[in-house]
Amino acid sequence: MSAVTSVLRLRISSVRNSILNLKKDSIAKSLVIFFGLGNVIGLGYWMSLNSFRFISDFKVFGDLNAKMVSLLLMALLVLVIISTVIISYAALFHGKETTFLFQTPSRPRSILLLKLAESIAISSWATLFLCLPVMVAYGVHEGAPSLYYAEMALVMLSFVLFAGLLGATLTVSLAPLFRRLSARTLILGALAVFALLTWLFLRSFEFGTIEGGRKSLLVLDRFASGFEAFRSPWSPSRWASTAISSAVHGAHPEVFRNTLTLLANTLIFLPLLSLYGNRFYNREWTAHQGSGSGTRSTYSRPGSGGFPGNGPLRALLHKDLLLFIRNPSQLAQALLFLLLMAIYSLSLLQVPEFFKDSVNNIRLYRFIYFANQVAVCMIISSFTSRFIYPLFSLEGRAFWVIGLAPIPRRRLMTQKGTFSMAIILPLGLLTITVSNIALRSPPVFFLSAIYTMVLATFCLTSLAVGLGAAYPSFQESNPARIAVGLGGTLNFFASALTIALLVGIQSLPELILAAAPALELHSFSIRLASCLLAAGFTLALSRSVLRMGERNLERCEF
Repeated sequence: MSAVTSVLRLRISSVRNSILNLKKDSIAKSLVIFFGLGNVIGLGYWMSLNSFRFISDFKVFGDLNAKMVSLLLMALLVLVIISTVIISYAALFHGKETTFLFQTPSRPRSILLLKLAESIAISSWATLFLCLPVMVAYGVHEGAPSLYYAEMALVMLSFVLFAGLLGATLTVSLAPLFRRLSARTLILGALAVFALLTWLFLRSFEFGTIEGGRKSLLVLDRFASGFEAFRSPWSPSRWASTAISSAVHGAHPEVFRNTLTLLANTLIFLPLLSLYGNRFYNREWTAHQGSGSGTRSTYSRPGSGGFPGNGPLRALLHKDLLLFIRNPSQLAQALLFLLLMAIYSLSLLQVPEFFKDSVNNIRLYRFIYFANQVAVCMIISSFTSRFIYPLFSLEGRAFWVIGLAPIPRRRLMTQKGTFSMAIILPLGLLTITVSNIALRSPPVFFLSAIYTMVLATFCLTSLAVGLGAAYPSFQESNPARIAVGLGGTLNFFASALTIALLVGIQSLPELILAAAPALELHSFSIRLASCLLAAGFTLALSRSVLRMGERNLERCEF
């Protein structure tokens, strides 16, 4: 049996054992995972269904819901391609497991296909998971037949596979170029291209100045016309969106034709990748090992990290910062997250005047306001799950050095939490501030959003640090794989549940005042009680999860 087959069987066994251990380990853990899963699905479904209902009121501009689905699929295509390129490049040419496999009698093609399959799964599963509630809500809103859901699942899987294989093909095609350029140049170049595409996208939604009483409708018309750029007959997102729209209306031949087109184009990449694996992969991998691409580091004098104070805490903070900066894959994905946050904020600045004019509809405005809070918190949650949760695991087998140092385990938790908060809190506050400015939020809503973001950031950081310490994986060096493990999945679902509870608590005053307008005189007291309740929930959750991680570190043998 080849080493590749052994690794594949090990992956399958690891997943199976994780599920079995979940049943035996803790009922509470199982409940959190499944409740968190249901919460993410339910929240995504509810927000999507209400959005489709709102948009469908403007039938004069055609099927805006279908155009929104098309835009979502275009965004999914771009995200999966970029993520696959970043993850697969690191896995194919700089992964420790890849180095081990090349020392075995395994064929280069088998190694290539194994690492690409892992990279595509890692880069696409979360995005696909979050898109499925949207597609289900679309089917429910449109009254789709039962067969729609099976057809939709097939289309989405085919679409994600196409995006992943396209990203993989781009990776191996550009590998010689990546090898000759520094990691910093590659990252900056990729971000420049992505920023250009983003600018062109936002330009398609320029509305200009519109006079007259039908201002909102004319603006919405221009907004709708902006989607036509993404509906080219040659666009894969067009094939997928047409298939889904046809499935909604029961047009099964059209679904079959577009799905077959998508699968046929997907299968083109497989022989190309197989040929590359047989003839070029070994040579290119060897060239990468000699070039040192992606492994360059810069020397930095001890104590020059720019953190205040002296002693072990500052040294650990400096170490984590250097390790993060020196990892091109980590840095590239972090910068991609930052760019996506900027895109989200800028897109709200381009919100049609229609939405801004609709703030007098208090129900609609409350929905938009709280949906924005959830969206920003989910972005922060994705960031913590991907970059903060793996921090303890990335210490690797050298963790015994820190473990045997005269540093209390509580100080280690404090160091990781401080490092994380120093990064995440400014990002969260900046994003929520810009988004609320774009939405022209009243002062009360604005201050509430800032307060909620501070609490959410503290909660999400505590969850990522605490669970990362409670479920470390010191044998794994790939942060992306650590993030999608059992502990990472638990952290993701627990984060989603936390966001729902926090935003729900903060929304209670508005729901109470809407149901009982006579209580407006006591609005300050009601909002104060809600803030205190949210703060109490934050402190209790953070303390418990950090303590759980601390206890696990104290039990670790070094």
